Amino acid sequence: MDQATAADLHLDDIVAALCAGADRAWLRPQYLTPLTDADAVAYRLEVFRDLASPGLREAFSRFAAGIGAVQGQLTHAARLINRHERNRWLAEAGMTYCTSVADLVAAFAIATISSRALGGVREALQTHVASAGHTSLVAETTSVLAGLAAVAYRLDIDENTLTVARDDGADDYGAEILATFARFRQAGAAPLPVDVFRTSDMNVVEVGILERVVRLHPAVFADLDAFPGHHRDPIDPGVAAFANELAFYLAYLEMMDPLVAAGLAFSHPVLEVGPAGMRADGLFDLALACKRGNAAGAVVTNDVAVQPGERRIAVTGANQGGKTTLARALGLLHHLASIGVPVPARAASLQLADSVYTLFERLDDGARTGGRLEADLERARAITDAISPSSLVILNEAFSATTVADALALNRAVLAQIAARGALCVVVTFLAELAAPDAGTVSLVGGVEPGDGAGRTYRFERRPPDGMARAQTLVERHQLDYASVAKRLAP
Repeated sequence: MDQATAADLHLDDIVAALCAGADRAWLRPQYLTPLTDADAVAYRLEVFRDLASPGLREAFSRFAAGIGAVQGQLTHAARLINRHERNRWLAEAGMTYCTSVADLVAAFAIATISSRALGGVREALQTHVASAGHTSLVAETTSVLAGLAAVAYRLDIDENTLTVARDDGADDYGAEILATFARFRQAGAAPLPVDVFRTSDMNVVEVGILERVVRLHPAVFADLDAFPGHHRDPIDPGVAAFANELAFYLAYLEMMDPLVAAGLAFSHPVLEVGPAGMRADGLFDLALACKRGNAAGAVVTNDVAVQPGERRIAVTGANQGGKTTLARALGLLHHLASIGVPVPARAASLQLADSVYTLFERLDDGARTGGRLEADLERARAITDAISPSSLVILNEAFSATTVADALALNRAVLAQIAARGALCVVVTFLAELAAPDAGTVSLVGGVEPGDGAGRTYRFERRPPDGMARAQTLVERHQLDYASVAKRLAP
């Protein structure tokens, strides 16, 4: 999807939220690039169906967090100067990785898997954990960390002198002091703040102590020093690839959670290849819902139905009545369906779109040498050159920088080009002539409150455009007809 369309649909805001944090920035192309193969879309949706199981999703979330922790430990180790400290962090990363993989294998063992993708991952993971490399990693990591855990030494502090000696079983005075004063401990008392100077590396005193501990336990630290040569990067490339792909699904599900809790429904779309009809029940604008946050439950939903031969949806109605929001929802519906994620509708069936393009009204760009009309014409030409019968084009008050007559003529010319290429088109317009229903055009009209003429319902009905009906209602309501105005102005 191009940058202009992503901005018009507010998809860029959605993707920014999905990719929040540097660790997810690489996901952006996956959310913006449509899949033109229906089977590839189905492949992804199968995974979402499996992840509907809370137990499996929680297991995958823990696994993803574990792999993230491994990567953090490896990054931290790379910054350390002291060899022994660095190698300890590498061993800890190895243990975190082994534990995460073992937990995932256990989750797979009890889960019901129906997707091709996760079925393949389960088989590959079983092969991986049985491999010589992984079993060696588990054994060596366990052995090295167990050896370090068994290291004990005595530290004698005498004014400016520190003495490191073997643990000879002498009493631990620190433990004795704590036991003696335990009876004076106040229940619920907050601990006193301690000013601790933290660095990414050990200070000179800590290094000195460690070096002397190494001399006391040479065999343990020899095993530790040998660990990086065998397992410098414990993460298997296949497992890393799975963790990365998993982030695509988990991020989207995390975004859905509060919206579903607010009462909005998502569904897995039924996709058709080639020109087809469209039906969306309970459709809503995902960008608006995300922006509303806790108030997302108040977002208005609409039902839209288009027959196979109808290739133009004309959206008319009162200003600020939700026309652009509906057009944006239709654009997001087609794009999200094309990347294989649940769509913001209670149920949906539609054509698999190879691309979505928008031509929205824009303010003048001071950086351009030409004006708005020239920019609109250039954009329209680029769109009509690129589209196919599987594309969706959204025109939103296009060519509003010119006269009504010229805007009507230009819209008709662009719509003729779109129709000639067989693409589906949504046109938001104040020009009733473009919304006249015919065999290929669906007219959706924004509703107003009965008897009011000013209140918007933000719901759209399939019926002929109102034309001047609403304007006449406002004229009568505010007595703006000629006779009433003339009477008020009469001396």
